[in-house]
Amino acid sequence: MNFNTDKENKIEGFLLMATMLMVGISYLYYFIYFPHIIFEVVSKEMFYSIAALQFIVFILAKILKLDHLEKFTCVIPSILMMNLLIFSFGGLNSPGVLWITGTPIFMGVFYKRTGMLTGLFVMLCVFTFFLVFDYHILELVRPLTSIEYKSLLRSNIIQFSALTTVYFSFYIWLESNHRTRLIYTNKQLDTLLHVVLHDLSNPITILKLKIKNLSRKHDLGMKSEQQINNSFSKIEEIIKSVRTFQLDTDNLTFQKAEISPDFIHSYSKRFFESHNTKNLKLHFDIDTNKSFLCEKRVLTDHILGHVLTNAIKFSHDGQDILIKVYNDTQKLYIDVIDKGVGIPKNLIKDIFKFDKKSKRIGTHGESGTGYGLPIVKYFTDYSNGRVAISSEHKIGTRVSLAFNLAKKS
Repeated sequence: MNFNTDKENKIEGFLLMATMLMVGISYLYYFIYFPHIIFEVVSKEMFYSIAALQFIVFILAKILKLDHLEKFTCVIPSILMMNLLIFSFGGLNSPGVLWITGTPIFMGVFYKRTGMLTGLFVMLCVFTFFLVFDYHILELVRPLTSIEYKSLLRSNIIQFSALTTVYFSFYIWLESNHRTRLIYTNKQLDTLLHVVLHDLSNPITILKLKIKNLSRKHDLGMKSEQQINNSFSKIEEIIKSVRTFQLDTDNLTFQKAEISPDFIHSYSKRFFESHNTKNLKLHFDIDTNKSFLCEKRVLTDHILGHVLTNAIKFSHDGQDILIKVYNDTQKLYIDVIDKGVGIPKNLIKDIFKFDKKSKRIGTHGESGTGYGLPIVKYFTDYSNGRVAISSEHKIGTRVSLAFNLAKKS
């Protein structure tokens, strides 16, 4: 499937041209039929200067293919002139006052989210200005006759409806195109990851067997053999971490189950017994019998497992680790508290970011990928939960998980 952005750019270009054409027709219409109203408030020189400069710069930007300038010249002066026209015809009493509500739409189509928010801000400012100075504006402008008002109102409604329909159609098409492209790109990446991980796993397995056979025939030295094994373990851990993100999230949604504090207790105890090589002591403080919603495999493999691994990894021999389980009216909390080395302050703020992963060595020299806590954050968020972390260097760390309580049936 081929996604060509040239088509998007061409359609956007046509939309800009159509907008400028409509703006030009509007200028001529008001200049010809209502000069006695417009120039009562705004000078001819100002109107002609803005209009002429806008079209000259737009044409030059079009010829020179300066896309950003072309967009800016089409959108910003048009909004300025629109508000001047509305002001000239009575502000909130103008037959074209509905055009103000189009500001977020027009800016959003060309400048996306930033444009929409800016347009919303401009719209609120203009409405506030017209509302505050409504009485003074009416004193400045020349009133329209009943026939003029009805004619202009009808014309503005038709133009506004036509333009917003075109803009919305373009936006919906653009959004649909981007969504399709994103889905396709995700499928490509998933396939690529699957192939790469599969192709990596097989050679690693073969290499491990070859080195094992080689070590039987030749003395590689304990240090060298340990370094080789550690390197393989590191690669396998990275592969496992990447495979985490190949889980089908659609299936996870429908496998959520009620998790009880007893399950947390039994799983944590089993996990601790199999991973504790430092004579650590695990304690529980369970102050609830409420259950919460989460997919069991996600909780054990990708959330709680990583949190417990870190607590063990960064604790000193013989220290205590505490797991607290409690609830409030809406959430169940699982706090894992250790008294280990803690996390330096400069690492805390980016501790959950994949692009700023921190590789720290454990108290027994354990290495890691740095993906543990980002994975915890990812899957906790996916489970509609929250994760928070507080730590003091050389004093300890507290990781707090919060999940929605299961509703009573």
